[in-house]
Amino acid sequence: MAHAPTYYELLHVHPDAPVEVIKASYRTLMQRLKMHPDLGGDTAVAARINEAYDTLTNATRRAAYDRTLSTAPAQPEAAPAGAQAAARRAAPARRVGGTQGRCPFCGEAYTFGGVPDADATCRVCDSPLRKHDREAARRPGERALPRIGKNQPLHYQVSPAAAPRTGSMRDLSLDGMLFAASEALPAHSVLRIVSDVCEAVGRVVHVKPADGMVLIGIEFITIRFRRSRGSFVSATA
Repeated sequence: MAHAPTYYELLHVHPDAPVEVIKASYRTLMQRLKMHPDLGGDTAVAARINEAYDTLTNATRRAAYDRTLSTAPAQPEAAPAGAQAAARRAAPARRVGGTQGRCPFCGEAYTFGGVPDADATCRVCDSPLRKHDREAARRPGERALPRIGKNQPLHYQVSPAAAPRTGSMRDLSLDGMLFAASEALPAHSVLRIVSDVCEAVGRVVHVKPADGMVLIGIEFITIRFRRSRGSFVSATA
């Protein structure tokens, strides 16, 4: 029988996670992943997340909570998140007409009556589902602007179960993104990226050390821009 998730599991962080990571994960869950009741989230689930956050961000309460975990009886180990995602990818998608596919980040199957629109998101991980089409991104009569430096914070996840990590966007275009992080990531790995400019699923295409950081180049797989296309393209004269 499945055991109740720990506070760490509720916030998608490791038991040794620093407070800064816990706070970042909490913000992502409540705002970006829309678990706050005002954004459509379940009230009971949000209450549990708030309870976990209040405990783990207070050193005294966290220490007391950790002691209860160390004395709790062993529970049956759940399947790793990666195994769960692999099982979803292996399962056949429902064939009920329309467009079938799988979320490129978590592997969840989806079906639409037509092509997923620009706001379509995965029901499990909330990643955008609209496939990035480089040709369609450049409509007739418009030209792509040169890559635009944004230099603003973003969050990225290396797997659906991983806590969000923080990076700094250095460059953005219709095709991809360059951001700085404190760690190198494997080439071809797939990330979920959330920023004030866009939400995307992207593939790592190059990694380069620079000034004590690591510059990571991403090629978009799916994307949803938060702003109008006019931020990135303009009509030719």
